[in-house]
Amino acid sequence: EEAILRGVKSLAYQLNEDQIAAMNDAGINCIIYIKGLGIVNWGARTLSKVEKWRYMNARAIFEYVEKSIQEGTRWSVFQPTNSTTWNRLTLACNTFLNSVPGLSGNTAEERYSFLCNETNNTAEVRQAGKIVADVGLNIEGIGEFVIFRIGHMQTASTVEEDEE
Repeated sequence: EEAILRGVKSLAYQLNEDQIAAMNDAGINCIIYIKGLGIVNWGARTLSKVEKWRYMNARAIFEYVEKSIQEGTRWSVFQPTNSTTWNRLTLACNTFLNSVPGLSGNTAEERYSFLCNETNNTAEVRQAGKIVADVGLNIEGIGEFVIFRIGHMQTASTVEEDEE
């Protein structure tokens, strides 16, 4: 029912199954008529050439988590880069990630990963006044973990996505 286009009375052209398939392969969402439903937006694809970003739900979940963690952890730039801060970040982010819908898996370990400790906050990173966290999401329908890195320092905040 979410795909039904309310108020749309007719289509200028009705696509056949072959045309719909070709459009889907090109990443185009078709507007079609389905008997019993009406006129609907048929698909949730993006134009991305990267397989894991082909569907809007995957990209939307990723963007939501990425921005939420980036904004929700800004307080860390004013904290010492040590295990106390890493533990506070880990607790806050794990609590948030436990509530994110659209992740696949029965346990937290299957649904997401969060790493913020001496492994990714090396002496060099700490001396530069940075704090780094690596986040992995097992988004439903992708079949692999999608990884991104958030870095905070007092002058800037950065996010790096795994492009593969």
